[in-house]
Order: sequence, then structure tokens, then C-alpha cells
Amino acid sequence: MEKKPRPRAQNMKRKRIILESECETMKMSGIDVKLPPKVKPYPSQKLMMFRILQSLKSCQNAMIESPTGSGKTLGLLSSTCAWLQDYQVQRQQAKTTCPKHGASKQDNHGPLDMEELESSAVVDSDMDFSFNATGMSRIAAEMDDDDDFVVPSPVLKRRSMDTSMISQANLKRAKVEEKEEQECTCLPRVRIYYGTRTHKQIGQVVKEFSRLPYAGVIKHTILASREQSCIHAEVKKSFDVTGTFLAPDGPGCAHKQNIRAAKLDKGPDMRRFIEKNGDSVWDLEDLVDTLSHSKPTICPYFASTRVLTSDADLIFCPFSYLLDPIIRDMSDVFMNKAIVILDEAHNVEDTCREAASFDFTEAEITSAMEELNLKRMILRKAQERVIAHPSSHNSPTKLPETVPEVLDEVERHLAVLTHFVKNLHDWFVSVTSDVVNAPVKFGGRQTKTMSFAALSNSLKDSRWHGLYFKKKENEDQASSDEDQTLHRLHQEISLTHFVKNLHDWFVSVTADVVNAPVKFGGRQTKTMSFAALSNSLKDSRWHGLYFKKKENEDQAGSDEDQTLHRLHQEISKSYNFMCTVDKPGPNGQPLDEIMEKVLSAYKLSGTTIVCMEKFIYFMTYYSRNADGINNMTTYKGFVCIEKEFQSSRTPMRSGGGGKYSATQSIGSQLPWNEFGGTFKEGEEDEGGWKSTRKHEAFKPVKPGHKVTLSLWCMVPALSFKDAFSSCRSVILASGTLTPVDTFESELGMTFKFKMEGNQVIPKEQIFASVVSRGPNGARLCATYKNINENDIFTQELSEIIKSVCETVPKGVLCFFPSYRLLDKVYQYMEQKFILKKMEKIKAILREPRRSSELQEVMDQYERAIENPKLVVGPQGNGALMFAVFRGKVSEGIDFTDDRARCVISVGIPYPNAVDEHVVEKKKYNDDSSKPNSVMPIRTLPGDVWYSTQAYRALNQALGRCLRHRNDWGALVLVDERFVTQSFQGPMVAPHAKISKWVKEQLVIYDEYSDFKMELGEFVERMQNRDRDNKKLEAENKLEDEDNTEWKSFSRKTIPSILIE
Repeated sequence: MEKKPRPRAQNMKRKRIILESECETMKMSGIDVKLPPKVKPYPSQKLMMFRILQSLKSCQNAMIESPTGSGKTLGLLSSTCAWLQDYQVQRQQAKTTCPKHGASKQDNHGPLDMEELESSAVVDSDMDFSFNATGMSRIAAEMDDDDDFVVPSPVLKRRSMDTSMISQANLKRAKVEEKEEQECTCLPRVRIYYGTRTHKQIGQVVKEFSRLPYAGVIKHTILASREQSCIHAEVKKSFDVTGTFLAPDGPGCAHKQNIRAAKLDKGPDMRRFIEKNGDSVWDLEDLVDTLSHSKPTICPYFASTRVLTSDADLIFCPFSYLLDPIIRDMSDVFMNKAIVILDEAHNVEDTCREAASFDFTEAEITSAMEELNLKRMILRKAQERVIAHPSSHNSPTKLPETVPEVLDEVERHLAVLTHFVKNLHDWFVSVTSDVVNAPVKFGGRQTKTMSFAALSNSLKDSRWHGLYFKKKENEDQASSDEDQTLHRLHQEISLTHFVKNLHDWFVSVTADVVNAPVKFGGRQTKTMSFAALSNSLKDSRWHGLYFKKKENEDQAGSDEDQTLHRLHQEISKSYNFMCTVDKPGPNGQPLDEIMEKVLSAYKLSGTTIVCMEKFIYFMTYYSRNADGINNMTTYKGFVCIEKEFQSSRTPMRSGGGGKYSATQSIGSQLPWNEFGGTFKEGEEDEGGWKSTRKHEAFKPVKPGHKVTLSLWCMVPALSFKDAFSSCRSVILASGTLTPVDTFESELGMTFKFKMEGNQVIPKEQIFASVVSRGPNGARLCATYKNINENDIFTQELSEIIKSVCETVPKGVLCFFPSYRLLDKVYQYMEQKFILKKMEKIKAILREPRRSSELQEVMDQYERAIENPKLVVGPQGNGALMFAVFRGKVSEGIDFTDDRARCVISVGIPYPNAVDEHVVEKKKYNDDSSKPNSVMPIRTLPGDVWYSTQAYRALNQALGRCLRHRNDWGALVLVDERFVTQSFQGPMVAPHAKISKWVKEQLVIYDEYSDFKMELGEFVERMQNRDRDNKKLEAENKLEDEDNTEWKSFSRKTIPSILIE
């Protein structure tokens, strides 16, 4: 029975998702696939669903390229949901026949209820200090998920998550499931994770899901950040929602507490509540709208990301929740036996490399170091007061008896973290100090690159060599007593020292860059090979945690490996303890309100949390040797020194004393005078570190400059396999995966089932062309040399753009390889008054560099297309958008119909050949592609990788045009490099890795006059078709209205029996 949507509140603007009540069923690969009513799938859509079902049934991976408009999303959802529904029936049958849990083996409590187990309570304030497979605790972290995945805030690449509602039940459930797999014949639970690039795309996918009969039956939820789902009246006004909520003095959330109060902490209960107040199928905006108007109001963030994940079969989320190790570990994401769909996966290689790469700045490390030292100093003052006045009756509040014990626990964990950061600081200094003397390059940059060997050596030489530190020479090495080892840990591997060592390592690696040549933009840089990076790390104090001891070190102690593992866990546990908002008291008992206030005073800031967790995750990746693969060789270090840039919009400033910075006034957070403490500026702690908040204790690598140490992962397979190696199947899908050459080699997985779908739009509606000569006969080749030698190319291109805009109505998109070339052409057209002439027929717009300005530009673009006469003038016919490949316009925006009647692509968008990251990636691929290579994964040569990146970006931009079966448009490729000469005449070059559907219809024009004439004829033909279609639609509508009126009249004047 179809469910009617409830009336919406007055302020509700969006229409709710309506479920389809009927369906079409089609047998495929032995499974009934249900589709929306009256939907007849295209041949390419059928093939796609068949390939997906094959991969799911055989536990294999699939790669699906299906052009936009071919029903890709509906095909992905219908096939996977059909398989899952069929599997769930098999799973229930397997449970019935299971020797352990079947009907014949019921005990007094009956058989195990899997659904009840899977929907167990997920809201639990007690933090569980369990460790995952990597030895890491469930660390508090959350990414700022911007809609378009633009560059996040400078300090918080990954933000801290509130872990107070992370459930022990989820961990217990995972353990129970693992035990059941080993001891019974029940089939394991399978979930579907549908990953997209942006939150906006999730809304579009959920809308398609609602059309299927599986909607409301297959239970779903959406993973999103607080930025998208917070309903706290004050917090959501903040520029930095997550930072505000997680600040040491951040507000609480009554909406979150209502979950337990209303007994909605189980998935089924929450789903019934949502359906009662809204609908069974919803996107994120619907959920926020429903729960913000419900009685009581419920926090959408915790409802969707904590409660509903317990029983969800289908989870929609951005890529970061699946690929980023920090986000994935902190979210209720269970990859074991899961089906993962990565939609719009053409950039998945870059995303994976970024997920396993980490940046450190000198400012964030020193800021973390100062906060830890400052809090330890205040803590010692507090401990002295407690000792002096254990039960002060003069204080406004009597201190609980557990205060000394809890403060000792906090001090112990702070000590571990301080040593950790200290080691990081020392290593940083050692790696960066020599860059000060590097030549200054263009842009004022000094840089150095470290090979994997140099990086490895720097780590070996740093202070954390013996489990983040070198053992003292006079220290007794014979004792294997665990208590003494842990005692030494607490003394020497304090977290304060960790941050200090991190800082020292940073300085050591970056110091020499100061003398490097200044590059363009004032940057000084250096790149470290994997060997150099490895050496810098191995020489650091934390060497022993991840590396074997040096040969001359005492090897006594048979339980060395276990001890190192315990010590690593101790650091992780301390880190986890200090990141937790709600801590358990002694013996696991909940803390009273007073104790919570005491502990909140020592909660770490986001800058410190992120600084430590980044290095912990880096070392986890770096030191892992799985399947015989040495991950150390996949990393390179890069040091860059450049002029400091202060952003006025940064919510958290490293060392700047902002509201959420590490150097904020901690004393002001303390609940009463006994814990307020006092300290003198310049006072030193046990480690010799001053308490000042002005960084006087730290000597900068290069005053007035920003020093950044980047640890680049060269192989995306590290993070891809880390995320998906335990999955049942991984499906990569996009409208433009071509060229697919590098996916298997770069991601380290085999995709047995592949498909390159045909375009469903009729050929008559597509005008695909290559223009190799300009209007004046000049050859067109958009190479750097050709563009900069003279203005011939710019002149010819300007005339082509003007001519196309005069011929093609409505929207025209023109893509350039770089902003530099875009600006050059724009300025030329402006100087020659070409733009002035064009502005009479089209609004001229440029893609902004800042994401925050994009929406305004897009609004102007659409207004000019919808009302050209009003916006442009009497001769107006639309708008022209100048944009760049790989930019904000080239991906994620739907230019349907009039929004893009033509796409002009200028040149071939190869990555910047002088960019240090690109240079190092090409070198790495060249080395790893050799037969005798020592690299862990065999890749394609650097030039092949380089070319693949270019054509993938080109194909993505071309896909902005032609979005559905009735759409039409022109594709104009301006560059002679797409053409090769043969005895039959010009033809598409074999090396041109253009999408199949484009290449099949590509026409090469060696004479511009021929191109101009045929483009005009095509446009005229399409406009005539549109006019005929509109006329036919109007006639049909009028006929339908006449029939309706006749039937209404007939029922009143003619006996019904004559009509029926």
C-alpha cells in the first residue's frame, strides 16, 4: 500500500520523496531484479546490471563505465539491492538449518535473533578503549566534509569527532559476528556502502533509490558531518560547526540526549519514529527537517551516523568515510564482507594517495607542544593543591575523593603524549633545517625532496629510534620485567615528549631548505626519496616502535615484540583518553558532574589532536609490511619553505591564540580556584620546556616563513587495499573511467568484470569534432611553447570561441588546461575588444578560484540562459563560462539541456610537468615498472600514468554536455594532437584515450570553414526538432484536456452503461 506523505510544516520548502507503488520485474543471472513501473532498461543498462550481479555472486570486483544519461545510478542500485534481498532470504534459510542456531538446536532462550543483535543499542556514554586491527584506538576525529571536497581549513585537514556515543555494542556485535562465522554455518551479514564524491550527489542517489520497490524494505542511512546535519541553534551559526561543538568549552547538545531519553537508541525504534514524523525513505535534508520538527527534537547527526548504522543494509556516504583511515575508523563503517560502490570514481586514485599522505607545519607542532606543556604545568599545580587540601571545607564545592586518582591518570597520559610530540618536533627540525640553505625558486619557495631511503634514514636517526626514543646508555637492558618497562615508558615516552620529538624531527628534516634556491612564488623546497625519508625516521627517537632495533643494541628479552606492541598501545590509549569527551571514572563507573568539569579542563584542542593522529596514522601505514610488501618504499618526503600567509577566515590558527587553538587560555576553563593554578612566563617543566605561549622556547627554522613537511604516498593501493581488502566486492563506476589502464596497477586489485557502455543518446543529436586549424589557417597545438612564443594560437582560439558563441544558443562551456592559459586568453580577448562584441550575445563568466564564490557565478550563468534578452540584451542568446579541467565546473554539476549546448575543450590537460608531486610520481612509476624493480607494486611507466591523468580529466569535462536521451549538444576539441595522418587521410590518433562514445562519432575538420558550416547546420536541425517537439507536446496536451472535458460531459448526459 502506498504511503501518503505527511503535510509539511510551513517552513518546509522541498517536496518529500514519494515511493513508487508498482514495479517491473526482470529475471537476470537467476535473480529477480525489480525496476520502477514502465521502465524499460537500455541494452547497456541491462549489461551493466548483469556484470554487477556476476561480480556479487562470485565475490569479484567490477569496473563500470556508463555515459551520463544511460541510467547508471538506477542500474547500480537495482542490481545490488536485488542481490542483497535474495541473499537475505538465503541467510535466513541458512540460520534455520544451522547446527548451532537452527530450530533443532534451540535452547531455553530460543535461536539467536540476528536482527535483534544487529540493531542493538548504539548510544553508550562509556568509552571503550579497544584497538582495531592496526593497533589504533577509536580515535576522535572527523573530517570537515565540504560539499565539493575543496581544500579544508589549514589546520584541520581532519577534524576531531565526538566519540562519546561510539558504542561498545558495535564492537561486541562485530566480535559476535566473527565468532559465529567460525563456529556455525550461518551466512555473514552483508552491507552495501554507496560512496559518492559530494553530499549533493547523495541526495540525487537517494531520489533514484526511492523509485525502486526496494525503498523502505532495504533499510538505509546516510553518513554526514555536523556541518550538514547539526540543528543546534547556536552551533550551526558558527563558521566552524565541528570545531565549536568539540571545543573544550563547547556547548552540550540536548537533541543528542533526547535519543536515550526517548528510548530511540536502537535502529528499529529510530526508524519507526522517523517514519511516524516523516517518511521511510529520506535524504539528509529530509532527515534534518523531520527531526528538527519532531517531538522531542532529535539530533540528526547522531541518529544517522550512530543509531541507524546498527541495522542499515544500505549506507550512503562521501568517499572520505570509506577511504580516509581516520574517518573510517571513527565511524560505524564495517568493511568486512561488505559491498562497496564508488560512484563517480574517476578520481579514486588521487583520493587514495591523498588519504595516505600527510602534511605537517612547524606552527602546528610547536602549538601542540606548548599546549601539552601548559596543561601539564597547570595539572601539577592542581595536584599540589589537592595534596595540600585533600578535603577543603573552605572551597565552594567539596572535592570528590576520586580527584587525586583521576588527576594522576590524566597526568600519566599527558606525559606519554608530551614525549610523543617532542620526538615529532625534534625529527621535524632535523629534516627541515638544511632546506634553509637551498636555492630560492620561482615564487620564493625553498624545497627539497627526500627519497624513500633518505626518509627512512631520517626516522632511524631521530629520537624515537627505540620505540619513539633511544635507550639511555647507562640504562639496564637486561630486565624483562613488564612493570619496569611500562614505568620507563611513563617516564620517557610521555606524550609531551612525543610531540617534542616530532618537532625536533620536523626541524631536522626542514632546516637545510632555508638555503635552497627561491622558486617562483617565493617558495624554497626539497623532495626526499623514500630512502631519505626512511632514514630520517629510523634515526629518530621513535624508531623502535616501527623498526627493528639496530644491530648493536641489546636484544635481550624474548618478549620484545609483545612489549613493543603493548607500548604502542599505551601511546594510542593515552592519545585516545585525552581525546575523549566523556571519560569513565575509576573502576569504569560514570563520573559525577564535578569530576566531568575537572577533566574537561584538560581536554585537548583540535590542533593538538590532529597533529598527533596524523603522525600515528602515517607510521601505521609506513611500517606495515603486508603480503610481502614493504610500504616504506612507497613514501617520499617533501619540504617547502615559503612566506607566511595568514587567512582571515581560518577558524583555528596554529599558535595564534584563536578560540579553538592549542594556546587558548586553559586557566579560564578550570571550574574553581583550587584547579586554576598559576605559572610564570618562562617557567620550565621537567623536560626543559618553557611555559610561554609566545613560542620563545622554540627557535623557528626560518623566521617569518611557513615550513611544511609533506609525507607523500606514491601508491594509492596502500589506502585502497587497507580499506577494501576484506570486502566481498568493490564496484568502481563513472560516466568517464576511460582510460582504465592504471586502475588495477595503481589500486592493487583485480577487476574481473569490466564494462564500457554505449551512449544511449542518438547519434544525430551529437556533434563531436576536432578542430586542428584556426579560422586563419594556423595549426592549433596548445603546448606551453606554442602558446608563449607568440599570440597566433591565442588569436585563433579567440576567434573560434566567438564564432561558436554566435552559432550555438544558450549555454557554452570552454575548458582550459590551467588558470594561467584561461587568464591569458581572457585578457587577449579583452584587449582586442572581442569580449565587448561577444557580451552583446552572451554573458561572459569565469570559474572562480574560491569555492565559496561558485554558487553566485552559477546563478548568473543560469539567469542569462533562462532570460537572455533580459540579462544580456536584445541580441542575447545565453552565456559563456570559462573554466578549467579538474576544476569545480568540470565535475559534479549537471549541465542539462540548455545549460550546456556546447563544450569547447582547449588542448590536452596534462598535469603540471614541473609540479614536484607530479615529477616524483612519474619517477616512482618509472622505477617500479622496471623488471628488476624493488618497489612493492608493479606500475605502468610514468609517461603512461601522466597521459592517463590528462585524458581522464578531458573525458570528464566532455561529459558535462549530453545528460539524457533527449538532450543534444556539440563537442569541440581544439588541438591537432588528437589527429594523426594516414593513407586514408586524417584520423583520430591511436594514443588519444578519448571515451568510446565520443571517439566513435568524432569528425576531424582540417578546414575551419567546413567545421563552421556543419556546426551551424547541426544547431539549426536541433532547434527545428525542439520546436516540432514542443508543438507536438502542446497538441497532445490540448487533446488530453479535450478528452477530459468530453468524459466529464458524457458522464453527466449519457447513461454510464453506454460509456463503460
